[in-house]
Amino acid sequence: MNSKAYTIPYAFGMIVALASLMMSVSGCALMDLTNPKAPEISIKSIRPQEIGGTLQRMQVELLVKNPNRFSIYLQGLDFTAFVNDERLAKGGSDQAMTIPAVGESLVNVQLTLGLVDMLSQASKLFLQPEARPLLYRISGTVNLEGWPAPIPFNTNGEYNNPLQ
Repeated sequence: MNSKAYTIPYAFGMIVALASLMMSVSGCALMDLTNPKAPEISIKSIRPQEIGGTLQRMQVELLVKNPNRFSIYLQGLDFTAFVNDERLAKGGSDQAMTIPAVGESLVNVQLTLGLVDMLSQASKLFLQPEARPLLYRISGTVNLEGWPAPIPFNTNGEYNNPLQ
């Protein structure tokens, strides 16, 4: 007979190796779920909402991209916006939404600008000798369902100067 007889230690070793392989593969997926990557955020549009007094409110549409291989349930976000490396405003949203795995969604947030900050930035925009895009940075945190702490994010980008 040409069949190979497997001993108990050999069979046990194969079972342990197979179980280890399965746990390492599922462990990678579990690692992704227990350590989500921060979403990538960029400005899609800005619209004045309320102008008057010492505070100005703007409606900002943010494009939120999910770099994770699983959907995330966004419960809200808070951020500070900088233009040309100067703090311009604070904003946030408690809009809940699901962002699909490796997908994107639009989030509307309200941005509150102080009158002094807005006038300072506007005067700099008018004094620029040539048309240049505005360099912005958005730093903040997102709150995800089932995640114990806010996840920080920081993103940079350009926005066409509306005054040029």
